[in-house]
Amino acid sequence: QHWYNISFGSSDAHITLTTNSQSNEIACEVYIPDTKNLFYVLENEKKIIEKELDMKLEWMALDGKKASRIKISCDADITNSDEWDEYFKWLESTASKFQKVFPKYMKK
Repeated sequence: QHWYNISFGSSDAHITLTTNSQSNEIACEVYIPDTKNLFYVLENEKKIIEKELDMKLEWMALDGKKASRIKISCDADITNSDEWDEYFKWLESTASKFQKVFPKYMKK
């Protein structure tokens, strides 16, 4: 498995941490499996969310699919075990920020 899901108080979405050895990146995303409306509610708050997170996110409506995602990624050579601690710190910090920020905008 190359992903790990984290709940954050909503059955409509979860945080997913991923590793991708083909594109040499790690990522943290809000994955919304079935609720396009929730994606658009969050997208309407895009500027505020990105400012609060201090991150530029990739907003992926995934047209033609039920799911959508809001993602940030960074370069990572996951075959280099010397860097794993830094990658884990980035994933933990980013997921923690997502857990604090996104739920506030999901309840509107």
